[in-house]
Amino acid sequence: MNGLDGNICTYPLAYGVIESENYSSWTWFLKNLGDDLDLNTNSNFTFITNRQKGVLPAIAKLFPCAENRFCLRLIHEIMKRKWRGKEFKDCL
Repeated sequence: MNGLDGNICTYPLAYGVIESENYSSWTWFLKNLGDDLDLNTNSNFTFITNRQKGVLPAIAKLFPCAENRFCLRLIHEIMKRKWRGKEFKDCL
């Protein structure tokens, strides 16, 4: 997870060492993050993810009021495999 500092630069907000990216690992991580930040199931905020395995169901379970958005860099990587040129840039 990243945050923004006073210079509008990103910095790590939290990290975890896990065996693999899956639902149970994300549930563990998000539960601990929520505990540390004093968040509850009604907290209304946005996660920006890059489609890691299990993250969306874990967010939905622990923070049903939270929203999810996908990282633009990931969307760009996926789209550029299929489309190129000015039309691609205009769509993005």
